[in-house]
Amino acid sequence: MHKTSFPEGTDELLKKYNLTREQVTPVVFQKGEAVLEEGYPISSLYFVVSGSCRIQTYSPEGKVLSFGNAGPGSALGEMELLLGQEDSCNTVLVLTKMVCLSLPLSAAKRLIRSNATLTYQLGHDAAMIWWYRNNNYVSALSTDAMTRLCFYLLQNENEGTITAPLTDITYAVSISYRHLLRLMYSLVDDGILEKNGKTYMIKDRSRLTRMAQI
Repeated sequence: MHKTSFPEGTDELLKKYNLTREQVTPVVFQKGEAVLEEGYPISSLYFVVSGSCRIQTYSPEGKVLSFGNAGPGSALGEMELLLGQEDSCNTVLVLTKMVCLSLPLSAAKRLIRSNATLTYQLGHDAAMIWWYRNNNYVSALSTDAMTRLCFYLLQNENEGTITAPLTDITYAVSISYRHLLRLMYSLVDDGILEKNGKTYMIKDRSRLTRMAQI
């Protein structure tokens, strides 16, 4: 992470949270960097202006569990701020070069007591995250494996590319590795996905969307 100049889209995002340029610092993260790390202290709240990242956590066995991706307009660290936690609940990994506006956590703690717009918007963002996760949980209980897989692929693709390791996907959609391979091969054979080394490309988004029942 390093400082950068204010990018295009800064003022629109600041208006959403009722913040000013004087209160934030523009920073850039490169692909592969961790914005937040589970169990480690948070120093700032981040507002994403451009780029994308993946939010994930770890099971007691150490397996990676993905909660999906986040992009422009998202806040990172809001859950911990609202819960009054000093350490991050999740790990946030950068998928594509990401520019954020950094608001020191100490300042954010003061502002949520005086800035009603900021408090409301952060609460709304947090509620949407929990709605999404609960919806995914219910979906996992009530839909077949292929539907869950297609839904996961659409929620976690990055510019049409699926980069998550297959071992991660098995835990996210609650199926065995062998069964996942059969389903992925089926999607490739049907022309919905295209395999390129260890990654997959979405070739027919409309069919994948229908299969995900979105």
